[in-house]
Amino acid sequence: MKLIGILYSLLLLLLLEASLSDAIAKQEYKTRQKRQTSGICYRQESYYCQPFRYLSVQRICTRNVQYCCDPRYTLQNGVCILAGNSGTCGGYPKNINQESGQLTSLNYPGLYPDNSNCVWEIRGPEGSTIDITVSVLSIENPRYPCFFAGCKPICVDRLTITDGNVNLVLCGTITTQRLFRSRANYVNIHFYTDPYTSIFSSYQGFQLSYAMRGITITTTTPSTSATTPPPRSLAIACLGELAYTDFLPQCTLRCEKGSVVRYNCGPGNQSPRSGCSCPAERPISLREGCITEFDCTNSIERPTCFGGAVFSDCLPACTLTCENYESLPDYCQRSDRPCISGCGCPPSAPILDNGTCISLQSCKPKPQHTTITCGKQFYLPHPKIIGGERSVRGSWPWAIQIIKQTAGTTKFQCGGTLLCSHWVLTAAHCFQNRARLRLELSTFLYRLRIGKHERDLEGLIRNVIEQIPAEIHVHPNYRIATTNNDIALVKLKTPLKMTRTVRPACLPPQAANPSFSIWGPPVGAHCYVVGWGTSQKVGPSNAYLKEARLSVRIPALCEGIYPYYNRRISLCVGGRSRNDTCSGDSGGPLLCKHGDRWYVDGITSYGHRCGVVGQPAVYTQVTTFIDWVRSKIGQECGHPDTEWLQHDDGSNLT
Repeated sequence: MKLIGILYSLLLLLLLEASLSDAIAKQEYKTRQKRQTSGICYRQESYYCQPFRYLSVQRICTRNVQYCCDPRYTLQNGVCILAGNSGTCGGYPKNINQESGQLTSLNYPGLYPDNSNCVWEIRGPEGSTIDITVSVLSIENPRYPCFFAGCKPICVDRLTITDGNVNLVLCGTITTQRLFRSRANYVNIHFYTDPYTSIFSSYQGFQLSYAMRGITITTTTPSTSATTPPPRSLAIACLGELAYTDFLPQCTLRCEKGSVVRYNCGPGNQSPRSGCSCPAERPISLREGCITEFDCTNSIERPTCFGGAVFSDCLPACTLTCENYESLPDYCQRSDRPCISGCGCPPSAPILDNGTCISLQSCKPKPQHTTITCGKQFYLPHPKIIGGERSVRGSWPWAIQIIKQTAGTTKFQCGGTLLCSHWVLTAAHCFQNRARLRLELSTFLYRLRIGKHERDLEGLIRNVIEQIPAEIHVHPNYRIATTNNDIALVKLKTPLKMTRTVRPACLPPQAANPSFSIWGPPVGAHCYVVGWGTSQKVGPSNAYLKEARLSVRIPALCEGIYPYYNRRISLCVGGRSRNDTCSGDSGGPLLCKHGDRWYVDGITSYGHRCGVVGQPAVYTQVTTFIDWVRSKIGQECGHPDTEWLQHDDGSNLT
């Protein structure tokens, strides 16, 4: 027995020693790893250190969680950010009015952090346009979810560039520069990243430059006494007759085809610069030589001109044709453009038509432009969103999506109805906060998408327009508790061009007696609702715009269901079959046909359950609020006598 006890004691001592040695080894390993990765971020989970992201490492421990960064960096969203780049974008627009500059994603050229929501607005003078050149794009690749209609890319982390007419969504990587040229004098740039980043992420974000076009640049000669030019680099070697100077001229003069052309005269060249230049007595460069202005203008023989054209030392900026002479862009009139010599039409015959110069009177009459009026489609529906059916693409061209962006997330909020080129009708409750306790009317929280057919997957389609609202107007008597007077108007920042797929609906006329509308719609009338709301697993998917036919019910039916129902300001609609509006259809139109036009007689407001027989929903009666609507939008918007010019959007949906 004594022998067994001695052996048992020896075994315990060996196990204790082994355990102690293992603990010491592990502690030495952790100390060594901490010393090797000092200045980098850590996170708890196990014994070993693994690479997480650039300047960010997961350290897996058993007890303590330690976060640290090198003194030059600060921790932000799990990433060590250079001190000069610290601070989140917050999603608020940053207004920029400089003529040119550069923007980058946070932490560039390091990896961008997750959960970013950065918005910039670049705005130039009236009449100007803005060029955006994306030189670097390194964003998480698009995802390809597959539905019954096929697989289409969705950019989760994305760079969005829009001018109110064209919406460009970028993600992935590019190997060549991408140019975006605006049609308006402002551009909105939005960089969004979701809260989830792969541990294998290696994306830098973006780098872009912007420059305003169509503005007159006033230049002055730089003062050489104000500042000192940079020291000359020993690597500079001037070729031919070019000589080194500490103060380069403001403009570079070149001889091209017998004319002196000026280059690089922008505001960035006003500070003192050093480099190679022609001497003052021969300031114009021709290849590697320097000549005078007289030598340049007489350096080539004048060409032979045909078709009635004559040689000119300074051609106009734009060539006049029978199609464009009434609508020349602003830059055609600028006087500061470089002069270029060549053959051009003389003042007596200024129009170039098929290679021949003709007079303005010789142009053929222009064809009449197509005009459109409210409530009429180009692509007709086939009326037969709970049990409704998928609509024909483009058949409800006044259907609008309202999207809300908060805390880095994008949520489909409501529907709406286009009334004219710059006004949208919707429900007031669409602008409640998540807790439904107050209204959130900050315009930067919302986006309006016009020309949509699919609910989510059309970010890259050119016919879809996305805009930030300019104004949001909620009816002054709207009450959150009762949802009465549930009507609102949204003004677009940039007026829309009417096309085949973007058209307004008509507004009903004013009722003579607010308690009784001779306009209707009368009880029993059939009207249509359209929207992208949830389908509750009934009927086709809400991935596409749906339509459903509903009937107008007697007010007493809704009065028995909804305690705050008011027949003077609301309509009782639906509840006869499985067709109905549902969550997400709020704010969308109730469309009734009067004659050959569609009128927005109601706005989807609220209900108890979707698609339940005997439970109709409540719609705001638009006729009751026409005076308030007209006070905001005027008399022409949504009026059946108003005409708009139809523009070609390039759509071919048939």
